[in-house]
Amino acid sequence: MIYTTDIPLFESLLEVTLDNTTIDLHNDLTCVHWAKDDTHYTLSFTNQQGKTLQISFGEVEIITNILPVITTPLTLDQFYRGRFVADNVLQETKDNKAYLYLDFCEGYKMELFSATVSYHLTNTD
Repeated sequence: MIYTTDIPLFESLLEVTLDNTTIDLHNDLTCVHWAKDDTHYTLSFTNQQGKTLQISFGEVEIITNILPVITTPLTLDQFYRGRFVADNVLQETKDNKAYLYLDFCEGYKMELFSATVSYHLTNTD
């Protein structure tokens, strides 16, 4: 688990290193599902080798979510921590949560506040 406020501003989060393996979210995986409960939002990505990567955002507050029910895989184009405007002031955090942006090549996007992000990689073979 990573505290989102520890993530550097505007640094691309498209590469994830798990178990000494670097995964490229843009080129290696496609988004096939999303789910939300009271406190978490989870995106599921798969690749052609039968691996599934789940990205889970904890203590999440969705700002913009124009992701459809996913019927064809989506390609993540941008994923980073950014800033937002509140009370006419540029802010970096809100209630110990960072502002995260996700843009997909197909024109969909998400913006959310989250306290944590975690990654879980499994084989689906």
